[in-house]
Amino acid sequence: MILVLCSPGHVATAVSEALEGLDEDVRRADPASELFTEAIGCNVILYVPEPRLLDARGVAMANAARTRDVIRVAYARGVSHVVLVEPLASARPQDERRLHRDGVDTTIVRSPALIDELADAMNLHTAGSVWLPRGRRVELTSRAALTRSIRFALLFSELRGGVVHVPSELMEVAEAMRRAAAIAGANVKVRASAPAIARTVRKLRSWFGVGPAEVEALCERLGGSATAAPA
Repeated sequence: MILVLCSPGHVATAVSEALEGLDEDVRRADPASELFTEAIGCNVILYVPEPRLLDARGVAMANAARTRDVIRVAYARGVSHVVLVEPLASARPQDERRLHRDGVDTTIVRSPALIDELADAMNLHTAGSVWLPRGRRVELTSRAALTRSIRFALLFSELRGGVVHVPSELMEVAEAMRRAAAIAGANVKVRASAPAIARTVRKLRSWFGVGPAEVEALCERLGGSATAAPA
């Protein structure tokens, strides 16, 4: 039996898709639940510390402590394999080395943020245009790529004790925003300009109080800054 510890979101959907067709019973539980009880009768634990990879920065320490709890429970209950879906932004090699020494075969699936998450994170339908500086790049992946990587981690024993890197793409923030808008079905114009122009438009937006602030905040987290004009 596979015990899945994951909160709702695009990563949870990828996990469900990865489990489809496997000849294993599945038990789902909240990551904050009583693990010692939930793990009874399970031979695999699939744990997702951060359900939205886009929010992974700054949560590494808390996730590492909870992950160690999962490994300890797995060892105590005789679980043979733990699959950990780890955000690329919060990767901590020292914690990973500790996990591999704790007596349970652990496969780490390391993934950047999903383009699908970016599409959900902003209300692009309210923006007629978004201005982004050229030269800022971000690493993103698709939910389908994450699904395949999780499935490989579950199926192939030779990956135990190792790290599965989810295939990703390094792209300009402007291109990432265009793809997110397409997924969201938003009719928004994404404009890439020289950084000085983007900053000027950003100041004008701030002065007049127009444009969704979440676009700017999210793009800064992704590695750039942005400004959005109202529709």
